[in-house]
Amino acid sequence: MDIKDFAKDFLEQVDAIVEFEESNRQEELTNSILEYVEDTGEIGFPEVCLFKKTKAAISAYDYNDEGNSLDLFLLVEPDTPLGKISDSKLDDAFSRMMRFYKEAMDGTIEKAIAEPSDELMEVVELIKSTKGQIETLRLFVLTTGLNDSYELVTEEIEDGLIYSQNLWDMQRVYQQHKIRSGKEKIEIDFTTNYDTELQCLKVMSNNPNVDSYLAIIPGITLARIYKQYQQSLLEQNVRTFLQFKAKVNRGIRETLKNEPDMFFSYNNGISTTASKITLKEQDGALFITHIYDWQIVNGGQTTASIAAMFSEKGTDLSKVFVPMKLSVIEDKDKHKDVVPKISKSANSQTAVKDSDFSANDPYLVKLEEFSRAVWVPKENSKSTEKWYFERTRGQYLDELAQLTGLNERTFRTNYPKQHKITKTDLAKFMMCWDQRPDLVCKGAEKNYVLFVKGIKELKPNVSETYYKRTIAKAILYKTIDKKVKEKQLGGYKSNLDNY
Repeated sequence: MDIKDFAKDFLEQVDAIVEFEESNRQEELTNSILEYVEDTGEIGFPEVCLFKKTKAAISAYDYNDEGNSLDLFLLVEPDTPLGKISDSKLDDAFSRMMRFYKEAMDGTIEKAIAEPSDELMEVVELIKSTKGQIETLRLFVLTTGLNDSYELVTEEIEDGLIYSQNLWDMQRVYQQHKIRSGKEKIEIDFTTNYDTELQCLKVMSNNPNVDSYLAIIPGITLARIYKQYQQSLLEQNVRTFLQFKAKVNRGIRETLKNEPDMFFSYNNGISTTASKITLKEQDGALFITHIYDWQIVNGGQTTASIAAMFSEKGTDLSKVFVPMKLSVIEDKDKHKDVVPKISKSANSQTAVKDSDFSANDPYLVKLEEFSRAVWVPKENSKSTEKWYFERTRGQYLDELAQLTGLNERTFRTNYPKQHKITKTDLAKFMMCWDQRPDLVCKGAEKNYVLFVKGIKELKPNVSETYYKRTIAKAILYKTIDKKVKEKQLGGYKSNLDNY
């Protein structure tokens, strides 16, 4: 499947959902692109809010109070599918989001509109509440068009506020699709693509399964690699990075900005794995020229922090060097077993919440098994659909990407996209049913942690009946959501749904 076929299929799926749910096409386009952005782990759980006026606009927003970051998104449609989005059009899009932010912050946006909707006022009040709290303002343009020439900006704009531009065009969505499907392997050619080679030392051991190396990687090289592959480099990592979320991340940023030459001394470095490497010997020293199936299993925060500072003015990454441990496991069967153990061991050196490892909890595994086996009942006709419970992030897209032809069509028929539910969806449906909408309104991540805690305490028996009742709660919630939309009650829709 090339990018043209992918884009055609992508738009057809959006149109099918719009027709089935009688929903807004721009809203569905925004949601569909956001699903791929969420899949990278770079953003949280944005709320769609379509607003446009002459000089200010957004399509979605997300505030991460723990990470002190505010994200604004704007959908920009090309004149034709996969059409070129001009640099000037992108300039205008970023300008309109920035204008929205400034007018919301100073209270002028609602004054300029005769009757501002409750939905708009909800976003405006949220942005006002972040004053003095946010450290990062990220603007995202989402488009089904293409642009490979625009120079994105990251800079400090005022009072330490970091402003960054991000572009998700169809090429980037397609790349994420290929990475998830395994059709784009992470093969790093240091010599050709990054004009460097990594000097290393081989650790002498008698381990028949793992070859171990110690190396040093330039900060600029690490940032450029992460910019290309994003969260896919961290698939085996139990954590995800959320824009300088913890104090350690802010400490990394300060070192990168003020003492880049001391980074090697201050930082513990990264632990990585690979299936194969290519070595070169020169003047008695060893150099790594290629790494295949590279994964960062510890040091995701270090990596993403360096990448986030890559384009910021006043930061010199040429002085930054990162210690790197590399474990090479060539046996494919052992690779699947050993890499997760290395990841878990590396990350257990510092505190890791139980919820970080909850994807393999028997409760979730059992729900997944029933979701693949139990058909949706239909009157007087054969059942052709099931619900798809996504136990791990991006699982639905990942499985779909592995299929072609008849198998792909069958999968789409059996598991329509509107029947997909994630772990955080599950927590929302169940906690609302348990009369705790107040906890659900705290946000998807916080609610999920509380939900997991409750499950560990109650230890419910996950039978087929339990699964069916769970899906019934999902149907009830989704139906309520649809009714609330029809009523056009204004803002706070998700809170209304929950209560």
